[in-house]
Amino acid sequence: MAIALLFGAGAVAAGFAFLANMLVDLLYGFLGRRNWPAFFIQVLVGVLAVLVAACVHAIVPGADSSAAVVAVIMMMLAAMTSTGAVQDLMTGWHLTGLGRLTEGVMNTIGLIVGIRVTILTLDALGLRMIVGPDVSTGAYPLWLMCIISAGVALAFAGRRHDVRPVRGGPPARGDGRREALVHAPFP
Repeated sequence: MAIALLFGAGAVAAGFAFLANMLVDLLYGFLGRRNWPAFFIQVLVGVLAVLVAACVHAIVPGADSSAAVVAVIMMMLAAMTSTGAVQDLMTGWHLTGLGRLTEGVMNTIGLIVGIRVTILTLDALGLRMIVGPDVSTGAYPLWLMCIISAGVALAFAGRRHDVRPVRGGPPARGDGRREALVHAPFP
């Protein structure tokens, strides 16, 4: 919701973006527990982002739907994967770093595929969605945008990490239980 406000969304678009991000969290956790590849989850998130924009466009025809799409996909970008990849590359883990970079690129491609396919499908059904690159940075004063940005930063810092059992692989602890750290809700 804060990201939608940063990009000039109105109350309806910001509310829908908030609900969509909650749904993305649930979707990512549900499909992640069923071992879906991240690429396909990202495609579904792209579809969800455009459907949210379509709902905003249907409720408030003059509203900027692009801000709702940006608010949903901003949470799914591969920033943490890229940071880990650069760290691996700098510390000598070149193959792991390249693997992480590839993962980040594939996840971003998944978002693009989901967004583009959904826009084309809605266009074929007669609902003309214009999601353009000219998203404004909002008409809010600088001090309010700084507070919103701080809220976004705190939300990212407070992400939870789930630990769930994984079959196979060496035991992570001495008691024989095998566990892996799974970052939820975002890759």
